[in-house]
Amino acid sequence: AINPDVEVDRWGNVYVTGFTRRPSDRHVLIVKYSPAGHRKWARIYRLDWANKPVALEVGNRGNFYIAGTLTRQNTFTDSALTVASSNPVVADGNGLLDPIYLDATLNYKVDVTDSLDSSLEGYPVDNLTAALTATEVGTALWPTTTAETSASVTPTSLAYKPGDNRRYGTGITSIQDAIDVMEQEGGGFADVWEGTYTFGATTLTIPSKVDVRCAGVTAVTFTYSGTGIAIDMDGSSHASISGFYLSTTDDAATGVRLGSASRRDSLWNFFIQGTSASSNTGTGIWLDGSTGWSAGLVLSQYYILGYKFGIRFTGTNLSTGTWTLVTSTGGWINGRGAGVVSGSEGISMDALTNGIGTVFIGGTIESFETGIKHYDGGKGLFYTGDMEGNTADWVLGASFNGRIDTHNGNKFIELGANSTTNRWMGENHLFGAWATHSRNDRLHTLHKGSDTVRKWGLMRESIEDDSDSERIKFIVGTGSGGDQASINNYTRFLDYKTVYSAAAPTTGAYHAGSLVWKTAPAQSASPGWVCITTGTFGTATDSTGDTDGSTD
Repeated sequence: AINPDVEVDRWGNVYVTGFTRRPSDRHVLIVKYSPAGHRKWARIYRLDWANKPVALEVGNRGNFYIAGTLTRQNTFTDSALTVASSNPVVADGNGLLDPIYLDATLNYKVDVTDSLDSSLEGYPVDNLTAALTATEVGTALWPTTTAETSASVTPTSLAYKPGDNRRYGTGITSIQDAIDVMEQEGGGFADVWEGTYTFGATTLTIPSKVDVRCAGVTAVTFTYSGTGIAIDMDGSSHASISGFYLSTTDDAATGVRLGSASRRDSLWNFFIQGTSASSNTGTGIWLDGSTGWSAGLVLSQYYILGYKFGIRFTGTNLSTGTWTLVTSTGGWINGRGAGVVSGSEGISMDALTNGIGTVFIGGTIESFETGIKHYDGGKGLFYTGDMEGNTADWVLGASFNGRIDTHNGNKFIELGANSTTNRWMGENHLFGAWATHSRNDRLHTLHKGSDTVRKWGLMRESIEDDSDSERIKFIVGTGSGGDQASINNYTRFLDYKTVYSAAAPTTGAYHAGSLVWKTAPAQSASPGWVCITTGTFGTATDSTGDTDGSTD
């Protein structure tokens, strides 16, 4: 071949082109090879120029482009390029030739009359106002979405290189188009160049196996002004977004939603900001289980600011399936930056009655009325790095049955609602078989609620490891008499109240406010812990007046 050129597409297929002398010197040969070196096909095209340099570019869908010398350069009139045979050509992934033509309004278009890739028909290419060189053909030929007019597409605003899938522009349309192209290709990276993109009220949808990432030095900024969802990953799997700043300007907006069958998705190096107003009712990240949700969300180096709910789980399907939220360190969920909004929750888990979940929260949860709230049952292993400025750090539902692992000064755990039934927490009911693991806590408090029925209790195994804690306190109510008790297994804390199991001493008196395991508390037929007002070992009166003669 004369003046050959070689190009490789994103799958590793190799394209070789060059002019031949058969059947004439106006014919160009293109051969496509697999990554293993096997020839897939070979085609010969007749062009309108001979023995000139040929530039071959391979596009994102496997379309390739041949550029040469225009018949009439620098002369763009109504009739200059309306004859397809005089123009540069584009060939689709099947090797079929598509000429480029100039329409009546001087916009370049792709003619796919003889092409199998009918999706290219009539797409604007560019409205160049200078000579179309080989390099510019490689830059400008990628078709844009039909929602964009060719008048707005120039090498400066689009600057697209075939074989790469970065998108430029000022709106959501071009970004969504690049994402959709990658979905058609079976997944891959959709790079969005640094800059600010205004969505208005339009939702950006991320499908499965597509990785949307910032391409540039600074972040990509998305601005969403609607009341709904800014970025929707509903039904996606193995999808990700990285390097972006998302701002929602309406109090009711949701930043990112994961919905039905979403799994193994991830968000990296991102900042999601709400209005930070006291009237905000929105959610930073919403795991929507209304139609089904499986498992797997990875968050890394994230900052969620200014929403009533930082991360929220809802929907009955979260109660029947296995769900997992995994986050790394380097995260921060902040309610407002300053002050606390009534009803706000950093991690909100609603209606997870039977769900089997694992939540690792590594980072800081700050300035919420409740740092982490688990409304009802379910199982879970929860870890949190730091809690700062929350009215309550933890609130757990009455039938929660899982393990809690807390570090670094979690000051407050409230157990359950103010129901009068089913709140006793005996062995394998409060924290399963795990008890509470509290290490390096300055103050670790378990708080039962505001009513006076004292039927909460620690596990019989008590605290696993509190050797480094300054104080571990258990509060069982706010009524008069015996409203708190503290426990520590080390002698230096003997001045605190004590939790007694069935192996209580046989002589002496209880300290007021101590906890005793009773086989038949006054408020429940089931065994449970009660708070003792007065009594000697062997006979104890709890705060509701119950007296039994058993050896507790």
